[in-house]
Amino acid sequence: MQIVLNGKMQEIPIEVTRVKELIHFLSLNKDLAIVEQNGRILGRSEWSEMEITDNDHFEIVQFVGGG
Repeated sequence: MQIVLNGKMQEIPIEVTRVKELIHFLSLNKDLAIVEQNGRILGRSEWSEMEITDNDHFEIVQFVGGG
């Protein structure tokens, strides 16, 4: 399946069907990530429910600590 991730086409396995699975597939820290799917910011409680379809657009940012 193909999605647009942060402005670039990205191939993801067909088994990745939910946003929660996408976060895991991308090896992101779920506690530090913010996800926008097709122009809508998702609450973490929605990640298990929200399905991913071919050509969905995602913007995902992950906060990084530093000084």
